This record gives sequence, C-alpha cells and structure tokens, in this order.
Amino acid sequence: MVNISDFLEIADRLRAAQDASEKVAVSQELQLAIQAEIQDLFDDPKYPNRRRSFGAIKIRLGIIDDSSAEFSQARLRQILFGMGARVHRGDGDEALWELPHKDEQSKSKNGRSDIRSRSRWSYIYAALGALASIFAILAWFEVTPARIWESVFDGGPIEERTYEECTRAANDTFVEIMKCKEKFGVRP
Repeated sequence: MVNISDFLEIADRLRAAQDASEKVAVSQELQLAIQAEIQDLFDDPKYPNRRRSFGAIKIRLGIIDDSSAEFSQARLRQILFGMGARVHRGDGDEALWELPHKDEQSKSKNGRSDIRSRSRWSYIYAALGALASIFAILAWFEVTPARIWESVFDGGPIEERTYEECTRAANDTFVEIMKCKEKFGVRP
C-alpha cells in the first residue's frame, strides 16, 4: 500500500524535474505507483467481484485534483482504462469500475478468451455462407453437383444430355445451335 506522502513526494520530484527525460521518468514512476495502489484496492477480498466506485478510488489515492494534469480525474480514468478496467454501470463518482483478475487479462492478451471461440464460429458461418453462395450460383446455371462430380472424376467436360440443355448452353449463338442440332440429330 502506497502512502499519500509517497505520492506527494513523487509529485514534488515531478514539479522539480529539470529536463524532459527526467519528467518522463518521474511521471512513469507516479503512474506505476498509482496503478499499484489501484491494483491493491481491487484485490481487496471484501470485494470479490472486483468492482469499486470511482469515488472510492479517488479517496483511496487521495491526490486527485483537476487543477493538475498529472492528478486529474481524466488522467485517473486513462490509467484505469490502461489497466484493463471498465465502467460496469453509472457515471461520475458513483460509476462502478470493474478490473478483471490478472489471469483474465493475460488470457485476453494471449487470444485465449471467449473472443477466440467467437471468431471460430464466425469462420464456420462464413464457410457455410460461401457454400450456400456456390450452390446458388450452380442452381442459376442449372449445373448440379452430380454433373460437376461426373465431369471432374470422369475426366471430361460437362456434356449436355438433351437437346434442350445443349441449346440453352448455346446462348442463342447460331453456330452453337447448329452443332446441337447436328449432335442430337435434329433437322433444321
């Protein structure tokens, strides 16, 4: 547990920092101290759901002041979101924040959470949609899967079995229609 005096000491060092690199280092130290304190607050066994109000978080830190960019409520919200916390319900000081357990956070970062299983289902639905589209296109051109199977495994092109199929495949081309007539013995 970090003391308020520890936060104030880091804040004094931040104000006294001379160059940008020193300010960045002290600012990161302050952010890590705030994150550690927030983590301790959410790890309290009295709150197994890991939910705390924004007001309780501010009181625990004791340094939140909107007149300073480092200690503002907006900065605190940024830190909370950066830690993986989310607002469960409400707003303002009554907003109930929830911070998942560390193992839940690492699972989601490793891609082993529920998101992965949902994406697996989306692949299955996409494959089913693609199959339905293929069958719709085949039906449009009146080609059955049996004829495709026959063509692939018999080694030849799809042959028309009737004069009507042949003329349909000819697409009103005179030469192709004449070939159909010749093939099926129909006299002109």
